[in-house]
Amino acid sequence: TKANRNIENEDVVLWYVFGTNHIPRTEDWPVMPVEKTGFHLKPSGFFARSPGMDVAPSKPSCH
Repeated sequence: TKANRNIENEDVVLWYVFGTNHIPRTEDWPVMPVEKTGFHLKPSGFFARSPGMDVAPSKPSCH
């Protein structure tokens, strides 16, 4: 955190705020524009090392 506080075993709250910039109008009909929004949660430093390193190699196949 910014104040370097420990967040282990604490409840973490995320307030994600977004806005749109399209106000629907009757002139838009019948083709209505679309406004998409979203976000991804990507952990950083979750594992000490890559968990994929313990995976057995795949068997060769013709597919």
